[in-house]
Amino acid sequence: MVVYFTYPVVVNLQVEQEKRMEFPAVTVCNLNRMKLKYEMCLLENPKSRDCVVLTQPNSGSLVLSERRNYLSCTSQLNGTKMKEAVTRVSFLEKYSQLRVEKKKRFGHFKRELVEHCSFNGKISDVFEFKDILNPRYGNCFTNKFTNLVTTTRSEGSTGLEMILNVEPDDYLPISHTVGARIVIHSPSDNPNPEDNGINIIPGYETIIYLRQTVMRRLPAPYKDRCVSYQNNQDRLMKSQTLCMQACIQQYNYKECGCVEPSLPAKLSMKRCNATNTSEICCLDDVMNQLAIHGTDCECPLSCNSTYYNEKRTMTIWPSNVSFFSRKSSLNKTSLKVIEPPMQKLKYFSQI
Repeated sequence: MVVYFTYPVVVNLQVEQEKRMEFPAVTVCNLNRMKLKYEMCLLENPKSRDCVVLTQPNSGSLVLSERRNYLSCTSQLNGTKMKEAVTRVSFLEKYSQLRVEKKKRFGHFKRELVEHCSFNGKISDVFEFKDILNPRYGNCFTNKFTNLVTTTRSEGSTGLEMILNVEPDDYLPISHTVGARIVIHSPSDNPNPEDNGINIIPGYETIIYLRQTVMRRLPAPYKDRCVSYQNNQDRLMKSQTLCMQACIQQYNYKECGCVEPSLPAKLSMKRCNATNTSEICCLDDVMNQLAIHGTDCECPLSCNSTYYNEKRTMTIWPSNVSFFSRKSSLNKTSLKVIEPPMQKLKYFSQI
């Protein structure tokens, strides 16, 4: 009873309709993490000068689901499928060993991917791009406003517009899908393309309407026991997802003596060999046991969470008339060959 009267309100739910909302950050990635011309750099002793890059310590790499999508302890593949799975896992194993500078150098650059970017119809300096290296998609670029920018429902005809060029001729053979990965998130949050992103395909204008929902939770002793991950100085604890990954790696290291190479981990922890059957089976067994029995991970929800409900519309872009008005020297038979593989994106906001 003493505790009850000390904290009489356990749940306090308030719903507010704001007239203005902060415009979100947008992270853009190419679905191809590494350019084809750099594939030779994965060889044991590459001779090309393009492969020479000044390096610093590795920062970790792949996401767990990617390796298991291709090859796991229980995989029963034959012939061509088995060969393809081994090829993919072999690439992931070699790519995960590359140092940060090489991963950045071998990927697509911002000036190549983002051909045009404007806000409210104007190309201005109200935003800047921050480079982010993602284990699954390589170089990603987050568009953040230099100052707080708000918008209202009445401003539905304005917003952020980008034209992207994904350069499909530079794709690796293992990259089966052509396009871009887009993440719309709060400027204060780290983007998570693997779990929260959407794919955009070339040759279309995609318009995305947003409805923002903000949730603020209470820390202990209230039930949510939320945590402000943004204030954590540990790079492996910057979000609930990263917290769970770090916890899972502790289980992996305890049971297998090595950690999942597709998850971030402390440099002191040995990485498992993705082509070693016994080590991969051990990692899969750990995950299966955690899925059945749960974990003791202390990774509660974030105290502040921002979600965006997205509504998309797509139309073919550009039209033949529009394309040839800009390329007057071309004829229609050359359209499919010469037309750049680009997509046009527009982001509008709704309260």
